[in-house]
Amino acid sequence: MRSTAPFHPFLRNPLFYFFLFLPANLFLSWPGLSLTAYLWVLLWGIILPLTLAFFVPEKDPQMENFSFLREETVKVPAGVWLLAGFLALAERFYHLTSLSLWPTRDDGYYAFSPMEFNQGGDFPFFYGIGEILPPFRFLLALCFKVLGTSLFSLWFFPALVSLATVGLGWWVLRPRTSRTFSFIFVFLLAAGFWPLCLGRFCNIWVLLFFWEILSLGLLTAFFQSGSGQINGRAIGLGLCAGAGFYVSPNHWSFMALALTFIILKWTTGNPKRKWKHFFLYLASASAAGLLFAVEGVVHSYGRHVQEVWPGVGSFFSLANLSKTGLYLSGLFWGFASGDYNYGPAGGGFLNPLIGAFFFTGLACFLRRGRLFELKWVGAIFFILMLPGFLTRDLEMQRVVLVMPLLFLAAGAGMICCLSGIPKRLRVAVLLGVLVLSAGIDFYRLAGPLSRALNPDWEFHPSNQSEESFKAFRVLKQKAGREGPGLLFLDYVSVPMDQSLSLAAFPFDAVRNPELKGTKANWMAFLTNVNYRPFLEKRFPEAEWVVLGSRLLPWDGELMLGILPVNSRNQTAADLWLKAQPVFHGMTVGIFSQPEGRSRKGILDKALMDYSLVRDDPFLESAFWEIFYFNHSSDKNFQASESDLEMVMKKGYPAAHIYNELGGLLYFKKDLKGAGQAFARAFQMGQGHTLAGENLRLLEDGKK
Repeated sequence: MRSTAPFHPFLRNPLFYFFLFLPANLFLSWPGLSLTAYLWVLLWGIILPLTLAFFVPEKDPQMENFSFLREETVKVPAGVWLLAGFLALAERFYHLTSLSLWPTRDDGYYAFSPMEFNQGGDFPFFYGIGEILPPFRFLLALCFKVLGTSLFSLWFFPALVSLATVGLGWWVLRPRTSRTFSFIFVFLLAAGFWPLCLGRFCNIWVLLFFWEILSLGLLTAFFQSGSGQINGRAIGLGLCAGAGFYVSPNHWSFMALALTFIILKWTTGNPKRKWKHFFLYLASASAAGLLFAVEGVVHSYGRHVQEVWPGVGSFFSLANLSKTGLYLSGLFWGFASGDYNYGPAGGGFLNPLIGAFFFTGLACFLRRGRLFELKWVGAIFFILMLPGFLTRDLEMQRVVLVMPLLFLAAGAGMICCLSGIPKRLRVAVLLGVLVLSAGIDFYRLAGPLSRALNPDWEFHPSNQSEESFKAFRVLKQKAGREGPGLLFLDYVSVPMDQSLSLAAFPFDAVRNPELKGTKANWMAFLTNVNYRPFLEKRFPEAEWVVLGSRLLPWDGELMLGILPVNSRNQTAADLWLKAQPVFHGMTVGIFSQPEGRSRKGILDKALMDYSLVRDDPFLESAFWEIFYFNHSSDKNFQASESDLEMVMKKGYPAAHIYNELGGLLYFKKDLKGAGQAFARAFQMGQGHTLAGENLRLLEDGKK
């Protein structure tokens, strides 16, 4: 029960809470803070002030019936909208191709299907291990078609969608809310760290956030409908809610649930409102999502959800609850992490200043004392956080749908604070606060985020491929001197990183259709470093560059081979070009297939064209090695052993092949044969395999 005792006037002043929350947010964002100090600051600087605000009985007039959304607290000059537009444009395209020197593996994953589609490849409804749907892939393919396939177009696309989201936010808010609130919200969209961060990754989240802003605009239009408009707007909102499933169903399911709860509350909150509008919304949403539902049943959609779901037994474990706390901390203060997880850099997604306004807005909302509304808002916040809470690992952009709620509360807190300032100072204070916030977030974009995206690979794990980056630098220099080359990038046994294929496309005379007919003077290929002793004898003119072992941690380092296309190597170049569709077909099939499905069909199709690789021992090695890893993935170990035998018989019996054979023999309980195979691998590989460690473990097991 709330107290009715008189309180000192400053306890009713939003600025009192703001100046409590600001130092607390600054301390909590400090990376070196100990856990004990963190918890004390959280208690005294965040939890206790919010509790105090709840027990202050006087209502905040700005929060009464959400009047801050309609009342003009500040007369925002029309010209300052240009400032928001300038920042939105300039910051999204600032160092577009150099803020991050190399795309993430996810960037390459999302780009691969559009690249194939533009060259006449298949366009399945669900694509790859993430089961990505067509809209994002089609839009990116269109961008590649217009601008060309390159790193520039890869990063231009999300920046453009992010910029369009700012314009959409202005279109949604300006006619429906006060100039003050709409300016604050749009400014945060334009220059806030989280929207800027979204625009730096070619990932589904940027389109998901755009679609959320669109749905919220249709929701506010529905609430403000006249009697002659409401039926059409209910249908339009439902169609938008249903269409969201084609953007990212794993995330949109929770947004659709939140929208349904909101409309249900609106319908039941007034007896004069008709259930017809709710059912119109529900029916149109169902109709829009029907194709997804049918395709989902036909293609057994949901494998990726099963992959990231922690399981009922682990959901309430200490580790999972700790991860939930990290998701919440990441919104406001950040956290220490060994690798970059698409999260904030140099603090939380909200900088300490905007975070303080968020908690001030929350405090003002708590002073309203309407527990029923608090529960509803809290429930919506919880629903929108579930895409992060319900997964086994940490990927901060999964909770992107909660961003509008954060900006709503931060805008409310800012307006409440401005109401306590003399009117003549309000414009200057508002602009000063927003410009300072934009400066902080731009620094975090250009400084900490850039450093997080360009790590020292030797000491920090990364979602970017060091091997692909090193290979690109070498190949780009080669292309700069000698023009386009023949690039054979499909000989890797597990081709799950396609960032190099994307980056090198402009000078790849094998895949780029604009370079067909070009006379290439050089060729390059990726392979395992353990093939080098065999390939050096065959290609004495070749240049060899050892790239690293992060892509191939189980069987040796990745190596780039570069050789001239001359009379001595022309035969190999011709054979490899003829066989290229076989290897690329396997790459496309493996890369586009959902998680957990058998790869037998992909391998059977490749086997039909086996004659194209039969006359070349290196192609034989790469062919059967790819078969080996895919048969092993399907747990067909009998076929796996046959694949290794084919490599040894018709290809190059390299050290890593013996190491893999030793592993198979070990699981067959043939310890003697396993030991011999490991010893042979160790003798040949000289540290380029795990054979030495396997021999030690084998000897320890015999003791």
